[in-house]
Amino acid sequence: MCLHYKRYIAIAAFAAFSGISSFAQNVTSPYSILGIGDIETKDFGRYFGMGSTSIALHSASSYNFTNPASLTALDPKVMNFDLMMRGRISKFAVPGVDTITAPSKDFAIKRISLAYKPEKNWAFAVGLKPYSTVNYLLTETGKLGDYTSEITKSVDGSGGFYQFYLSNGFALNKNFSAGLTVSYIFGATQTSTSYTSDVIGLDVTKNENTAMHAPLFTGGLQYTGKISKHISQQIGVIVSTPARLTGDLNIEYAVSDSTITTMSNISKHIFLPLHFGFGYALVMNSITLSADYNYYDWKKQNVGYPNAYIDKASRFSAGIEYSFKKNYGIQTREKYYLQGGFSYETNYLHIQNNPLTDISWTIGVGNNVSRILSYNLGLEIGSKGSLKSNQIRENYTQFVIGISLKDFWFNAAKYGKYQ
Repeated sequence: MCLHYKRYIAIAAFAAFSGISSFAQNVTSPYSILGIGDIETKDFGRYFGMGSTSIALHSASSYNFTNPASLTALDPKVMNFDLMMRGRISKFAVPGVDTITAPSKDFAIKRISLAYKPEKNWAFAVGLKPYSTVNYLLTETGKLGDYTSEITKSVDGSGGFYQFYLSNGFALNKNFSAGLTVSYIFGATQTSTSYTSDVIGLDVTKNENTAMHAPLFTGGLQYTGKISKHISQQIGVIVSTPARLTGDLNIEYAVSDSTITTMSNISKHIFLPLHFGFGYALVMNSITLSADYNYYDWKKQNVGYPNAYIDKASRFSAGIEYSFKKNYGIQTREKYYLQGGFSYETNYLHIQNNPLTDISWTIGVGNNVSRILSYNLGLEIGSKGSLKSNQIRENYTQFVIGISLKDFWFNAAKYGKYQ
């Protein structure tokens, strides 16, 4: 059967096509069809408003997921429970097409965690967060060999991968701390590709189900020290070991809801990268300035589509925070904070021989409502992909809502800092 396509999906994954027909709403990203989807490189916690700049930050006021060494800064015997949620609104522009798609909307929980410091020199955290997200619906139409009969192809994908982790932080001395996060990456994706034509009575569907998993280890170091009476510096380093995400692919072909062919337990894998991150921060009383650089040494890997592949990636971010503190007798407590930040990322997905670039600006605010309840709000405006590089451009706005609960566990009478 010879197909001549009028239109194509203007994404490198579909570089062989020549036009786009439609995007469905409520999708995360058309690029999530590639690799293992949209990988979360940002932390949706306290430091989201600083461009997710947090490798070096060492603070008792909140749990910092990025660097396990930061756990040692937490107050002893105080349980920290965090629930982080994110909403996202995106519009897509396609090369060669004047119109912009209708808004795509997404809302999800981005982290649930519990952190606790039972001893002076040791703290731990346990949590669950998305590692990557797959959610798209792409449709295009073409002509059969007679150039008059139409055929419709739809690709519907969903699923993603999660990271369940346990972190431990240890104070080595007054200035240095170290930490280790042991994670288990797991998840599954589902892809349904259908070909339909009313003229010839065609209705064929290909269903692909993939389940994969891998262990992941992340180590961290932090240094905190005084430069002068009112200025201190914080330095952080993190390293994640490379991993091999392995699992099985199951394929099923169906005609009018009747299964005609199945292929099961096909081995599949993808290599996760060596990740190195460095951060530096200056703390000047109520003002904090910080910057991070992250490098992801992805192996070059094919993703099954022309002009698209996985390769090395990086991310730079910088942020500023103003923290208003108030004295309560002999204690000093943070009342609220304001943040601003910037980030520039080259994505692990390379389209048309160029990486996807992601540039964004962020603001954030947080407030300690009481000794047990605080919240943080963040707003990010960014752009991903370049029309000049023949890539789909995504203009997005996302907001974060975080809720943190604190309470004493064990020996509460001995530790009365927040009472």
